[in-house]
Amino acid sequence: KDSGGFGLWPDSRAEAPFLTCYTAFALVKAAQSGFDIESDRLERSLSYLHTFLREGWNPERWPFSLGDWKTIKTFALYLLAMTKRPQPAFADGLFAERETLPLFGKTLLLKALYYGKGSAAAQNTLFQELVNKIKLTPTSAHFEDDGPGVGRWVYSSNIRTTAFILQTLIET
Repeated sequence: KDSGGFGLWPDSRAEAPFLTCYTAFALVKAAQSGFDIESDRLERSLSYLHTFLREGWNPERWPFSLGDWKTIKTFALYLLAMTKRPQPAFADGLFAERETLPLFGKTLLLKALYYGKGSAAAQNTLFQELVNKIKLTPTSAHFEDDGPGVGRWVYSSNIRTTAFILQTLIET
């Protein structure tokens, strides 16, 4: 889109913020792996995400829940931090509201704080809160979000959440 965001379909009238985050993430990882990308496209997407952080949640405009909305904001924060554009005030604000975030959102916030060189105390708190959510059985360990339908608009699943948390714990 002209804004730098991506739409779900070629004829979509509006941007899809989660899709924009995911696409920008793919572009960043491709560039880090040596692929030639359209750097202008990435810059415009990051600019869109920077602007998106300042938008308020409007249930009439956005189909997703407030938790999904905040999760998308943590994804935007993570991308901006990993591309050397941290937004510490927004990260601190979402950290203060972390109880309203699903596990996937908390994990993205931990990564945003890590790459954005945020508060070590906040990082440690998130790390401990994630570890405290592990579900152990005699033969496995995994993570589950607290309610059914959590993260529906960000394509969440307990398998993805488990994989992402494990990858984050190793990375950070």
